[in-house]
Amino acid sequence: YIKDVCLLKGDMGGIYTSWFNRSSSEGPEGSIIRNNIILNVVGEKYGYTSNRHMGEGIYIDENASGVIVENNTIAHVTNSGIKLHKTENILVRNNILFDTRQSVHVLHSEGENANKIFNNIMVAARDEDDYLKCQVLINESSANALYDNNKYIHLHSGKEIFLNDSKYYSFDKWKSLKKDEINSIAISSPLLPGEKEMIIFNDTRQIKEFNLQGKNIKDINGNKISEPIQLQPFTSIILISVNADAHLY
Repeated sequence: YIKDVCLLKGDMGGIYTSWFNRSSSEGPEGSIIRNNIILNVVGEKYGYTSNRHMGEGIYIDENASGVIVENNTIAHVTNSGIKLHKTENILVRNNILFDTRQSVHVLHSEGENANKIFNNIMVAARDEDDYLKCQVLINESSANALYDNNKYIHLHSGKEIFLNDSKYYSFDKWKSLKKDEINSIAISSPLLPGEKEMIIFNDTRQIKEFNLQGKNIKDINGNKISEPIQLQPFTSIILISVNADAHLY
């Protein structure tokens, strides 16, 4: 459980790895980043040469390859939920990414083996940002990446929520651009007045039960929830709350 990090410096991550200049005989190949909850990565802009906050949830950098990033929860991050910079053959799967400038950011990546972004849930929390025109779910430039079986959720009337080489795309146009992304889906039904996304998570080593009885809570598809929710250790779920119930996260 990683919380409140990069408070003084920018261009950093809650978890970071690289093989910069391949200066050592061994890089991070074979590493697995799994079952983490990472919240509130600031990436203070005054601690970096930038005009914006640059906090990354999980940051795979400079020549890294052969890393698996799976089953993580990343939320309330100023820049990228997961950032892949100059990487190849990184597998990003089964992660929940919530309230970030860009859920996944892939840039300046090349090589024979593409990065793979599969089976993730990406959720925007608002239709604005202090750098991009809104929170986006994928941002890529000079990327070498494949995408499929992801669930993209933007409930704030944001239509162009994918960014490729500085051009914004709707989900349909993104799928036309990315021929391999066949099985991904997008949910974009606008929230009703008073509704807000929320995240509940289990940061313990035991199964944890959340009693939602009497609360005005829906799942991300808009279905009412009244039964308790059990979460396995270091897992999470995105829900929709109404008014005062938003404090549950």
